[in-house]
Amino acid sequence: MAAEGPILLSIGSLIIDDIRFEDGSEEKEVLGGGGVHAVYGMRLWYPPPRSRLIGYHAQKGFDFPPTIYVQLHSLDISLSEKLHPTTHSPRAWNIFGSHDHRDFEYQHPNIRITPADFPPEWILSARVIHYICAPNRAAAIVTEWDALKRRYAAERNIEWGKLNRTVHLWEPLPPSAAPENWEACCEILKHIDVVTPNHEEAAGFLGKSVDWFENADDKTAERELNELADAFLESGVGEEGKGCIVIRAGRRGCLVATRKQRQMIPAYWQVSEEERGRGVRKPENVRDVTGAGNAFCGGFAAGLVESGCDDVVEAALYGTISASFTVEQVGTPRLIARAGDDGTVDGGRHVIEEKWNDGPTPGARLDELRRRLENV
Repeated sequence: MAAEGPILLSIGSLIIDDIRFEDGSEEKEVLGGGGVHAVYGMRLWYPPPRSRLIGYHAQKGFDFPPTIYVQLHSLDISLSEKLHPTTHSPRAWNIFGSHDHRDFEYQHPNIRITPADFPPEWILSARVIHYICAPNRAAAIVTEWDALKRRYAAERNIEWGKLNRTVHLWEPLPPSAAPENWEACCEILKHIDVVTPNHEEAAGFLGKSVDWFENADDKTAERELNELADAFLESGVGEEGKGCIVIRAGRRGCLVATRKQRQMIPAYWQVSEEERGRGVRKPENVRDVTGAGNAFCGGFAAGLVESGCDDVVEAALYGTISASFTVEQVGTPRLIARAGDDGTVDGGRHVIEEKWNDGPTPGARLDELRRRLENV
């Protein structure tokens, strides 16, 4: 049974980003936050009216910029909002160094989202819930989510067994990825379905180095990623160990691993062999990697639903494409709506085609990525 409401949700933050790049240049007041980037990663695959299948709760301070308000509402998603009249809107510095390393520092603290912030109908309708947090908070979210879902179902006389199961997708918070949190990580892994650390976070939990990342050949890098994945899978991801780990590895792509299958998926934007020979490490299409991992998770969630919630490799292809749009500019991807047959544009119910950034479309990029995998 599918309750009426959004099927994709994120309990990630909305943060106004000020960004400082490796060369010292800056861009300020950029719509960001892990939840927002995840929502964009979902939204790429869901034009109106299906865009309303995405749900998000925005926590806003008294200084919330009008331009960002307009940008958020232009997505035409299911949106709930709460104004905090005596609190600043969350704001942070993102400071980039070499090798895509990012330091993050709050200027005004995050206003946390919890499952209770979502309308009851959303809790009952959600197929995938994404959250970015430390292991202990992930455990609290799982517990609260289950309690709320049972309560709301009982209040509406809906039998528990008739509701769709919610897939839990956990993205570890970078500062929490440390050896002292490995035990807590292992405990929550049993209760989630998909864990999606990047290579630094996966290694951080295990106390391992990622010195190999920059200069290792592809075969060595894949071996290192598999060793990291093994540690998580051996600890038991998901019910009866049937869950999945996806290790996001920037320009090297991602590794999708379960106890039954492994697949290395390349990043969409690649450096050519000629460029590699000249020492180029970053594709020219990659401008800013802020939010790429979050967008990957959002795309993964969308792909998982589109595949019937049983094909994690297909989901990772969707995630890879969502990330490819996010890295092309500072901030979120640019949405350009095309007119429908009746001339209705942006935000209307009759938009039949959308364009993001300078194209190609998400679907065209997905087809191209599939062709590359077939030729590997």
